[in-house]
Amino acid sequence: MRHRSLLLSGAVALALAPPVHADDVALFRVADEGSLRVSAARATRGSGAAATVVAVLETGRGDRLFLRRSPSEGGATVYEAWLGGPPAVTFTRRGDTILLQAGGRSLSFVESDLPRPTVRCWVSALVSRADPNFLAAASGVRLLKDAAGGPALDDVFTPMRLLWQVAEPSDVQPRGAVKLEKGPFTGEAWDRLRSAAEDELGKR
Repeated sequence: MRHRSLLLSGAVALALAPPVHADDVALFRVADEGSLRVSAARATRGSGAAATVVAVLETGRGDRLFLRRSPSEGGATVYEAWLGGPPAVTFTRRGDTILLQAGGRSLSFVESDLPRPTVRCWVSALVSRADPNFLAAASGVRLLKDAAGGPALDDVFTPMRLLWQVAEPSDVQPRGAVKLEKGPFTGEAWDRLRSAAEDELGKR
């Protein structure tokens, strides 16, 4: 359970991150008043709606959460999310319509229909099939956003925001206030994290 808290608390750092310039990498560190330590990198190429953004959150144990937002043809936007491995959950948004791809299956729905029990059930089933930890991850992101005072999350967190309506409330609680520190930071660990974000950015 503590592992989830470690991984997901990094979302608070990126939620508070200011906009960065094109082709830039911003580094953050987030900690609570206990043993929580999460490092985060946010890499951007381009600007505005045409930008591609990659966020990488890393725990002290080396576990990583990846989030990628990239433009697609016809004005669509593709959001991918995964824990350590290749993209497990993909949401493609075109206007109000969203195509979910997860676990080798797909589902198209209108975002306003997500609260409906049938749609929620299908979304939950597909996401759990792809990675059973993703619903817990979405729940944790919402918890920590609320604990930090409700700052607006960056658009790259769209997969997590959509899954809030599907996931059960998190039973994880941070220890005291969550503290955000902004880079620059130096050292081999930060170099690896920066490279991970830049590598994923370069794939699209």
